[in-house]
Amino acid sequence: MQSNIALGSAMQGATKAMAATNKQMNLPELQKNMQEFERQNMQMSMAEEMMSDTIDSVMDDEEDEEESEEIMNKVLDEIGIDIGTKMASVPSGSRSRVAVEDDSEEEKALLARMAALSK
Repeated sequence: MQSNIALGSAMQGATKAMAATNKQMNLPELQKNMQEFERQNMQMSMAEEMMSDTIDSVMDDEEDEEESEEIMNKVLDEIGIDIGTKMASVPSGSRSRVAVEDDSEEEKALLARMAALSK
């Protein structure tokens, strides 16, 4: 019987605490705060998605540049031009003029084709 009385007393105290908490809570304000949180969360998600897409597109562009350089090197290897030994550095004033150690007609033709391709 004492345990029932103690349990009833504890339940009465918990009920009073819950009633005091309910009086202090402003339900419309709480709902307003939850809606604002949801709206801000959606904006953050959209911004995060846009940033992720932007980063992905930048990374794809870098991969495309690397892939283009690899293809260019393969083409040069196939036509027999070794960049390290056959061509000197390009002068800073013009991209179309390239100094060549050996002035054979075949190399001149290849350089002309490369210059046309680079334009």
